[in-house]
Amino acid sequence: MKRPDGLLPDRVRLDWLVGDVRGLLRLAAADLAAAGLVRDAIGTERALVERESVQTTALGAGIAIPHARTDRCDAPRFLAARLGMAIDFDSPDGIPVDLVFVLVGPTDDPAAHVKQLGRLARLLQRPGFAQALRTAPDEEAFRRVFELEAAAA
Repeated sequence: MKRPDGLLPDRVRLDWLVGDVRGLLRLAAADLAAAGLVRDAIGTERALVERESVQTTALGAGIAIPHARTDRCDAPRFLAARLGMAIDFDSPDGIPVDLVFVLVGPTDDPAAHVKQLGRLARLLQRPGFAQALRTAPDEEAFRRVFELEAAAA
């Protein structure tokens, strides 16, 4: 169930295998498009790649939040992925990324996009949260961990 603040993922993907950041962004955009959450994968990927080229969205501790605003969606969209193998994401601490939270928002509501980014960043700082996501046995358990933490935040 989606909370009104949009903090819960629209999509959860576990054990994705990608070779690099570009491959991850391509796969995420394609997944969002296949689910009908964005209008097209190519434009969404392009927006994510352009944003990532400005500065890495890796936070450190194996976590990244690639994000972009685009005319390819009408509402904020959120995909959470746990990678099967961590990838180099040019993280500030040098730790490869295995937890990725892709946020895509419409161009006409930058304040909502920034608000969602802030909520997610605060949630990811909660003690034990990232580790619980890393050890969730399946997508349902991953989503349940996310829902419980988001409700408690």
